[in-house]
Amino acid sequence: MSARFTSSFNSLPRITHSLWIAQSSYWSIARGKRCLDTPLAVQNQRHNFSVKAKDTPSQPPAESNRSGTSVFSELNVLGSVPPPASAIEAIYDDGFLVSNGVQFRDGSGVMLIHDEAFKWRPVIRKSSVEEKAIKTGQLELGKKVWGMLDVLHPKPELLIIGTGKRTLQLSKIDRDTITELGIRIDAMDTSHAAAQYNLLATERPKGQIAAALLVDQFGVN
Repeated sequence: MSARFTSSFNSLPRITHSLWIAQSSYWSIARGKRCLDTPLAVQNQRHNFSVKAKDTPSQPPAESNRSGTSVFSELNVLGSVPPPASAIEAIYDDGFLVSNGVQFRDGSGVMLIHDEAFKWRPVIRKSSVEEKAIKTGQLELGKKVWGMLDVLHPKPELLIIGTGKRTLQLSKIDRDTITELGIRIDAMDTSHAAAQYNLLATERPKGQIAAALLVDQFGVN
């Protein structure tokens, strides 16, 4: 009995790590190629989630005969839920590809509101705003760039802000402008912001989650 318990306990870290990889890889963002349509089972095979025979208890339960791939596929509660029409399907150095087919490749950012994608260019590359952001780590865009949120109804509960290549702190002026509208803020680098939006916009009711993403190369000298 002791040996069987030890074998089962030792296998838990490998299974937990595999589950984390399966969840994170499902919502990964492609770099210049499509990825949201990749079946989870195919992604799992790349990580070899099957449990080896030597890690299996001497008298395993009937369910233990299933492979690791099938077990983790069943645990993926979002597997049958389609991504939002405005999900970010690919990030390019100069733009984005949205799952509804909209593509920006002119250095513009994108604002995702109410399952719609809008071209958003609050700052010009290599401008004084970008230079200041690189030096200080603080991004100041100003009140005017958030004008769409002021007239929007109903307003989203959360705005995910992508600040470019690295995470930048949003200035007090920008934070106050958004929070005064009753909208919470979550700022991070653009790659993680896109992945976060894809996940939360799938989980939450339509319109609750919005995103404003600067182009991925913003903040790069």
